[in-house]
Amino acid sequence: ADGYIVRLPDLSGFSLGRRMGVLIDAAVAPTVCTAAREVLAEVRLSVRFGVHLFYFTNTAVRIADADAEFPPPADESVLNRHLHACAVGKLLLAEKRDVDALLTSPLGALTQRTVTSRTALAEQFDAIRDQGVAAQTGELRDGTACVAVPVRAPAGALVAALAMSGRAEQDELLQRQIHTLVECATRLSPLLA
Repeated sequence: ADGYIVRLPDLSGFSLGRRMGVLIDAAVAPTVCTAAREVLAEVRLSVRFGVHLFYFTNTAVRIADADAEFPPPADESVLNRHLHACAVGKLLLAEKRDVDALLTSPLGALTQRTVTSRTALAEQFDAIRDQGVAAQTGELRDGTACVAVPVRAPAGALVAALAMSGRAEQDELLQRQIHTLVECATRLSPLLA
């Protein structure tokens, strides 16, 4: 019933289901090369916000390199259960044709500001695809804000996200750092792809 195994259509046996990917993704620990860590360290020294690197699997986000001084506002399991409420999750969802396969129903509201309307989310995903940046203010946790930009392979595939987090009242300052994040994502692309 959970989708880890499925009955074959001809009823002759069973096969691995779509949910097996979740187990496989959880077993593989993300690694970041030294050159990428140096780029991240350089950016962290230039801003007073948390700078985090996330890898993407087909269905989830993985924290690859979190800023130790300013940790992410939520752990990986919370992010993956509420992709619609976090900036990096919104980047992943904006890439998908079948968003409903990754979202639970009904969508959970973590705060009063969490967007739970599928129509409103679809509009956000359109804006993310157009602008190349995702953001959230107070949706994941009260008092927190985050902006995230994609890190893409040379062929254009989404492989990671570079996120910057801070307090909710700093959301405008975070928006001003998008150019810095985009430059860093460009530098990280050949190192991560």
